Amino acid sequence: MKKKLFFLYKKTLKFNQKYWDRFTKRGKFLFYITSLSIIFGMNTSKTLFYQIAIFGIFLFIVSSLFLLKFKTNIKIKRKLPKTCTANQKCFYNITIENRGTKQEKGLFFLEKLFVSPPTFNEFLTIKEPEEEKRNCFDRKMGYYKWLYIVKQKKGVFPKFFTIPQLMPKEKIKKEVFILPIRRGFLYFKGFEIISTDPFGIFIRKINIYNPGKILVLPEIFSVQKIKFHSFGNNNNNFLSFSKQKGTSTDFLSLREYLPEDSFKFIDWKTSAKHNNIFVKEFQKEISGGTVILLDNFSSNYYDIIFEKAVSLSSSLIFNFKQQNLFKGLFVGKDFIFEDLFLNTGKKRFLEYLASTTTLPYKKFYKF
Repeated sequence: MKKKLFFLYKKTLKFNQKYWDRFTKRGKFLFYITSLSIIFGMNTSKTLFYQIAIFGIFLFIVSSLFLLKFKTNIKIKRKLPKTCTANQKCFYNITIENRGTKQEKGLFFLEKLFVSPPTFNEFLTIKEPEEEKRNCFDRKMGYYKWLYIVKQKKGVFPKFFTIPQLMPKEKIKKEVFILPIRRGFLYFKGFEIISTDPFGIFIRKINIYNPGKILVLPEIFSVQKIKFHSFGNNNNNFLSFSKQKGTSTDFLSLREYLPEDSFKFIDWKTSAKHNNIFVKEFQKEISGGTVILLDNFSSNYYDIIFEKAVSLSSSLIFNFKQQNLFKGLFVGKDFIFEDLFLNTGKKRFLEYLASTTTLPYKKFYKF
């Protein structure tokens, strides 16, 4: 059942992208009215609905003829920033140029992104927020979940921008924006130059290839000031020890003497017993600090709780004010360390969190 629904939704998505999106809102409304008029106007001797149907069909034919010869010499270039933040407007500049010999007016453009359709595994595992509040039929059909997955795959809310009236060879600059709704990379394919017919029923599109990408950083929340204790060498209660060699007072092992070793670490008793020089090794003493531990092991490809945890981790790092206390970030089994108070420190942490993913079917404690 789930597989049949998945293929049905996938075909519906392709149909909408290829045909249904060619209608404006007015055109879709007229299509519904015309379709109903055809159904209820079958008996022409008892009803006048057929006249509405004929008029609607006539409008469709005339409107489509207006767009048959639509061409444009508009060229658009953009300058994208390297990063932006989820759920915040990302502004950037574009250059629009009319390279033709005719005036261009009444046009729009839309950013076009590379969007891969949802996979069957994603359809099975990804959960819609508050899905449990939907009725049994909606949960069984999974249509709203499908719409949610498609929305997350797009990563932005599409927005049409008006192209100002351009004289031949004229070039202008314009500031536009996108609103990303998730973290991760957004891959831009190019632009769609859009024109409508005089009745506002059909849309005609011309694609301009112009690739690019932006890394969307996790959403940042305002965090109350958190006071972390300073774990320094002056307080032994706050010291931790590693299995690496160091100079603490906790004995680790014995080994044979090397020329670079200090005489004060020689174990004279053991050396006399074995007729060879041995030195003592001690555990390495490490001053404590704050480490963020992020569990990315989940059975879901897209986990809402994990996304909230990533945003919370990013917010803590972004708002961290106490120098030398932040020691690093664990994501699963990987450890990342950067000095937060360098110019690029916080940005590198956020860039890493922006691209991290869940590891399905693994458990954190095994690592």
